[in-house]
Amino acid sequence: MGTNKESGSNELFERLYRSGKLPSILKGLGVFLKDYASGACVPNTLWADLGYSQEQLGAELWRDLLHPDDRERVLASWDGVYRGEADAWAGEFRIKSTSGEWCTVRHRTFVLERDDAGVPSLTVGVDEEITEARAALESERGARALAESRLADAELLRTAGAVASSTLDRSEALDLVLAQARSLVQFDAAVVWQLEDGKPLLIAARGAGVDTPSGDVAAKAALERRPVLDRSSGESGTRSRLCVPLVLMNRVIGALEFLSDAPDAFGAECVRKSIVFADSAAIALANALRYDDSERNARTDWLSGLGNRRQFEDLGPSCLVSHKGRAGFIMLDLDHFKSVNDTWGHTAGDEVLRAFGACCASMTREDDLVCRYGGEEFAIIMPGASAQAAMEAARRILSATRDLGLPDYPSIGITVSAGVFADKVDSSRPQAELERFMRQADVALYRAKQGGRDRVELQR
Repeated sequence: MGTNKESGSNELFERLYRSGKLPSILKGLGVFLKDYASGACVPNTLWADLGYSQEQLGAELWRDLLHPDDRERVLASWDGVYRGEADAWAGEFRIKSTSGEWCTVRHRTFVLERDDAGVPSLTVGVDEEITEARAALESERGARALAESRLADAELLRTAGAVASSTLDRSEALDLVLAQARSLVQFDAAVVWQLEDGKPLLIAARGAGVDTPSGDVAAKAALERRPVLDRSSGESGTRSRLCVPLVLMNRVIGALEFLSDAPDAFGAECVRKSIVFADSAAIALANALRYDDSERNARTDWLSGLGNRRQFEDLGPSCLVSHKGRAGFIMLDLDHFKSVNDTWGHTAGDEVLRAFGACCASMTREDDLVCRYGGEEFAIIMPGASAQAAMEAARRILSATRDLGLPDYPSIGITVSAGVFADKVDSSRPQAELERFMRQADVALYRAKQGGRDRVELQR
């Protein structure tokens, strides 16, 4: 049975050979023959499709037509076969057609015979033109790589947005926004702008080597509601600026700006990532600003504009010991305030509190903590101040208070009494120290009241 099948196969090959079509079929299938000893060759149709003749194939022209990036690799492999180091080779390479286009070829070579010198005298090979298939494969790989990159970016952006929104403290939120931005965008410095009355206000800046920018690019990004890329900045150290608006509920609340000293920084992919991240940054910034406003309102006395008792209790201990040396403390009490309310009404009393609060704020230092402690009582903590400095501050407040005028109530005269205490501070027990300073200043205030009011007393 097996013999009959083998005989039948041989007969088929003989019939194919006798048909005279075998060479054409083989050529069409990409098969070629070559005798490197004599130079005789039978090229396949691919060689003709590239625009070359049989004579050119025999002249080894193909070696010169290889793509520069493929030449060394391909010739090293083929020359190894020619020298007898191997009898077969397979690989892919690009070769130039007569029209100048690069075609990708999948090639296989087999040496069937060699002459006495070892030169291949009967070589059969197969060439397959795979330019379109290779292009499609590369396109698919590129699309897959892009999809994977976008997926990774999306996860990174999701994580960055979640981290940036993980705190309600404004300073921490801004730090996190800029730290997470660095995982997505390469920059030398970054700035967060808050939009107030249509103008950008710088609220955070991170990075070194680049000067703080003006708000012109941020203003443009906010006005046009689109990313602005500026590579012509004349600002010192800055050669590229990318600014994206921060938009929340169709309202621009600020802008996120990246700066680089590289002239070609911030490409299209970087801009895309910045736009996506800006959505998360806007939410983080809005939440932090909203919380910041609520905290500020909760700690601010609505009448005087000063800190209230909650702010005094929250910030007082740390403020008192902030200079780790000494501090001054002033307790103030408006004189005869009850009679103002009884005689002119509570509206007049509110005006007195409002005017006195402004007076205290203008008479103290930026580092001082000035609060309305309750009713007509006010407290001032002066970190680092001596007794003399605290007394001078209290006297300035008393003098300015006497000169206060209320346009709607010109007949109301305002005076205040003050008690002052100053001493070294034990920074290891801030709460206890605050209570001690307050008690001592209160004793001095009592003496000022008993001594006739509109005066200041120092507790020694």
